[in-house]
Amino acid sequence: MPWMKKKMIEVHLVLVPSLGGISAMTSHSREKRERKERERERERRERERERREREKREREKREKERERERERERREKREKKKERERKEKEERERKRERREEKERKKRKREREERERERRERRERERKEERERERERRERREREREREREREREREREKREKREREREREKRRERERKRKKREKEKERERERKREKRERREKREKREKKEKEREEKKREKEKREREERREREREKRERERERKKSERERREREKERGRERERERKKSERERERERERKREEREKEREREREREREKRERERERGEREREKEREKREKRSEERERLHTLATLLLSLDPPSSLDSPSVLRPSFLLSLVPPSVLRLSFCP
Repeated sequence: MPWMKKKMIEVHLVLVPSLGGISAMTSHSREKRERKERERERERRERERERREREKREREKREKERERERERERREKREKKKERERKEKEERERKRERREEKERKKRKREREERERERRERRERERKEERERERERRERREREREREREREREREREKREKREREREREKRRERERKRKKREKEKERERERKREKRERREKREKREKKEKEREEKKREKEKREREERREREREKRERERERKKSERERREREKERGRERERERKKSERERERERERKREEREKEREREREREREKRERERERGEREREKEREKREKRSEERERLHTLATLLLSLDPPSSLDSPSVLRPSFLLSLVPPSVLRLSFCP
């Protein structure tokens, strides 16, 4: 029929489960749909390529970050090692100074003890003869000379020690000078005091000796040999006592050095253990941060995939609605006369019957 030739158009029926019925497409809408599908495929490949590049950049960034972190840890370890060595050196210097101070105090106490003993000995031996007094004065003079010699030797050692320490301890130079001046003043005061006491005692002793000189002369002759023997025995006992005292001090020093070595060893062990535990905690925190970053990345990618699926569903529903609208328009415009009932042509009313009434009612009915 002529009017049918004008009205003939290629119509495709498509089953659409998401719409609950059948959708229709013309050849033009099918080409449009294929173009959209190709466009979506191209966009999907483009997004996939961008995602891979983004992941690659993220991996490189994480690798650089880990490398910087490792470098920072190595630098911190070196700095901590230097700081620890510096502290150990300062601690050794402080301990050495304390030992020297103790030694000086000990020598001072020994000196005072010797002076006290000499005073007591002079008090006990006031009644001895003039020869013994002369020998005692000579002995005291020799003792003072040896003491002065030891003092000069100590001063010389201190000067040498200060010269060696000046290069290592510039920051504490002013404090050492102040201490040195105070010690010098103290020694000067001590020397003046001792000199004054010796002078006063000598004057008293000479005065008393002049008064008792005549009385003692006869007695001195009888007791001279006896006193000489007692003095010799006393000197022998004094030498033995000093020798045993030196040996005892040496043993105590050796025990103190051994305890100090053991203590330093245990401190170093504890410090290494604390350093190892701190490094383990740092590594654990780094692994935890890495897991958090990976988790956030997976969450973000899953969200993108879900949004992409939702967008594709919306596009499909929009296309289905467009196809239904096209089909309904064609069917309504192609309704032939009722007299034409050719089985070779699909009637529009039959095509409409294939579409669910709910879809037609919702989408196209006025």
